[in-house]
Amino acid sequence: MLKSKFQPIPVHDNDAHDIIDTIEQSSSEQTIIMENTQLLSFDSNSSIRSKRTTSSSSHPHPKKKRQRKLIIHTFGFLTTMSIPIDLPHDVLSYHDDIFYDLVRDKCGGIVEEIFKLQKIRSAQTLLRITDVFDFMNYDSDDLNVLKQKVGFRLNNGQYQIKPGILMDVNSFLQSLRIANDNLLKAVPIDHSDDHFTISQDFLRKHPIIMSLIQYYSIEQLNSGDTDCTAIIPKVTYDINSNSFVGFSLPLDEGRPITDHYRTESFAQLESWFSSVDKSTLLNIHMIQPITSTEQTSSPIILSAYGTNSKYTSIDIIRRWIWIFDECLAKGIRIIGFSTDGDPKYLKAMKLVLGFFASLPNMKISDRSHAFEDPIHVCTKLRNRLLSTTAEMIIGNQRISLDFLSEMIAIKTPPLRFPKHHKQTSRAITSSASSMASPLTKAEIERIVSSAFDDAFKLL
Repeated sequence: MLKSKFQPIPVHDNDAHDIIDTIEQSSSEQTIIMENTQLLSFDSNSSIRSKRTTSSSSHPHPKKKRQRKLIIHTFGFLTTMSIPIDLPHDVLSYHDDIFYDLVRDKCGGIVEEIFKLQKIRSAQTLLRITDVFDFMNYDSDDLNVLKQKVGFRLNNGQYQIKPGILMDVNSFLQSLRIANDNLLKAVPIDHSDDHFTISQDFLRKHPIIMSLIQYYSIEQLNSGDTDCTAIIPKVTYDINSNSFVGFSLPLDEGRPITDHYRTESFAQLESWFSSVDKSTLLNIHMIQPITSTEQTSSPIILSAYGTNSKYTSIDIIRRWIWIFDECLAKGIRIIGFSTDGDPKYLKAMKLVLGFFASLPNMKISDRSHAFEDPIHVCTKLRNRLLSTTAEMIIGNQRISLDFLSEMIAIKTPPLRFPKHHKQTSRAITSSASSMASPLTKAEIERIVSSAFDDAFKLL
């Protein structure tokens, strides 16, 4: 609760009789407030005492001035006794014009002007403000007009807040705190598992809590992605790691060994240039949170390093397992990995899923997670089938477009394959160029599904 900035004026003990007489001459409202405090006197530390003393000498000041001093202190005493006011049950959700209308109705136009000046736009914002009258301490010409409305200007240039305004603000704040406490009491807490059960009304009034819940929910499930892109081979010196960057990093259980090429010897560096391959590809690993809403989350780069593509499918599987275990230890659940149509990654997916092959010494099926679902595997098969510059081999059989061409030939008019994203304009065959009607999405899915079934029967 805000405290009054009025300071009581020290009065000596020998003024006790005159003070009591002044209290008796004050208004009835002030007398009612003071009657429970017995006989009051004030010492130099402004503390209240109930002992009545006898005056040994008359006070040198006129009685009128002593009365004014007491009334000033009484104002300060009144401002600390704020009384709650009635507020709407949904006041904590008020903001902007609705909030300002309520402030003007309960506290007056001056308090509304104070809030607008400080951009206090809602009840929630007001509850977080430490002192709404702190602007009175700022020396600014823009505030002089409002300061004259809010307080009394003293001879030393400082301001004292008017008691009525201070009481209105205190009462309004106290009522808001009571409403906020009542709302928090309505939220049940289950101490058995230390989880909160929050009501829907509370979430509607505090949308930021729902945003936080959604944020921490989507962070629990993530998908991994791997891709390579060609780069210009180049070796540079990294001053931060004191190592040479650009050589193809060796692998340890599928993971690149960082800062491997670190040396102080020029002969060693010369040996690396003559015997070690430079990186021709940049391998990037990313993870992306999976959301249950329409709003998607941006992917996060997990790692990036250069490679020469000299690794095996087993290295890929070990790297996937290591990424999964490390993320799981930090509370991040990886539910799958995806990549492009690289043959090594495709073979790794087949081994992990048990499609057409299995590993006798590595039981992937015993683990509680899967690396890729059949839909994504079929997507990789489709990309390979639509490529005119690459062939796909499953077992010892070559998978080609001949079977698909026979299926397309029975349709009238003939259908045309969509252009692959890696296919150049010069690689378009004459047969593909002669077809006019594009494939629909449903037809592509049906053809790929049939081709997958036919390929499976060949094995």
